Order: sequence, then C-alpha cells, then structure tokens
Amino acid sequence: MSSWKKRAVGCGVLFWMLLLVLAAWPKIVRPAFLDVPRARAYYTLRAFGIAPGQPLFQTDISPWKQHGYCLFVREQGSAGRTLFPPDGECRIYGFHPRLPPVHRATHRMLSTAWKRRGIGGEPTDAEAYLVASIGRAFCRAAEPPVAAVEGIWIWYYRHYGNGSVNRRNGIYFDYACGSETLGELRWHPDDGEVLERWGSAPW
Repeated sequence: MSSWKKRAVGCGVLFWMLLLVLAAWPKIVRPAFLDVPRARAYYTLRAFGIAPGQPLFQTDISPWKQHGYCLFVREQGSAGRTLFPPDGECRIYGFHPRLPPVHRATHRMLSTAWKRRGIGGEPTDAEAYLVASIGRAFCRAAEPPVAAVEGIWIWYYRHYGNGSVNRRNGIYFDYACGSETLGELRWHPDDGEVLERWGSAPW
C-alpha cells in the first residue's frame, strides 16, 4: 500500500474515532462550544444505525440490555400471509452493521409510540397515530390487497452477567385497511394473549 493510501486510511480511522468520542460525550461534562460538533457527530453515526453513548456493559443499574427486536406483520387471521419481514424470519443474532430502512423506521416509530403510550386507558393520539401509520403503510404496500393486517413486536434482552436471553412481547395491534382504522392495540400482552390472537408462537 502506498504512503498516501496509508495516510488516507489513518486519517479515516482518526476521523471515525473523533466521531465516536464527540457523539458519546455526555452533556454534564461537555463544554458548550462542543454542542454543535457533538450534534453533527451524533446524527452522522445515527445515519449508520449506530446509537452512540449506550452503556452496553454497564451493569450497576440493570444487567439486562436490549439484544434484538422483531416486528411481524401479516394479513389478519392465523392463515394470513406474512407481509414483514419479507422472508418471514427475524434475525436477532450475528453482526448487523446497518439495519434495513423499514426495520429502522418501524422500530423508531414503535419506540416513540411506547414512550407516548397512555397508561391503563385509551391510547393517546400520538401513540395511535404512529401505530396506525405502520398498519396503513403495510396495507397500501400489500399485493394483492388485504382487508386487514395485524402485527406483533417482540423484544429480546441479553443478561451480560450470564449470557442468557429473555423475551418480552412488546405490542399487538390490528388495522383495518378499507376503513383505515386502528383496531386493538395492546402493550405487553402475555404469551397466552399472543397465542390466542396469532394462532401460533411467532417467536
């Protein structure tokens, strides 16, 4: 490798390290003049599907860290065809340098809906809008058209003390394509509720 190529690689590595350091620098110790560079570094890394500053191996608060997540969407009914993921399988193991756009978008929308959810009552407007948007998108993309869709979002957590993996059901929802209305929306359904609605174990 020529000297200029080595210098280019070295500069690229240094630039990447600078992005990581700037993006992960917490506000409590960050000088104000670094706010703008930090924001640019943060959004640059987010474009690659990287969320800087996550305490991946910090176990003083909780040893459980999110290991993966799966969204399944299908034509409503136990015999309905799977609309997402395209191959019908969710992969939570292995190295994923960058998630596909639909995976990233649906995860962010559902994460935001979870943060804005109503407690013990009807869903908030923001929560219902975000979940309905996902249902509407899959309704409009389905070929041939479907009457209704339903989805289940599943979370997986890894224990950094012993390596075990724990599953938690995040949400179940259904959406009517013709009337474009959100039907049932349940956060954290237990396994029995999922099996009752899905007909089989999606995990």
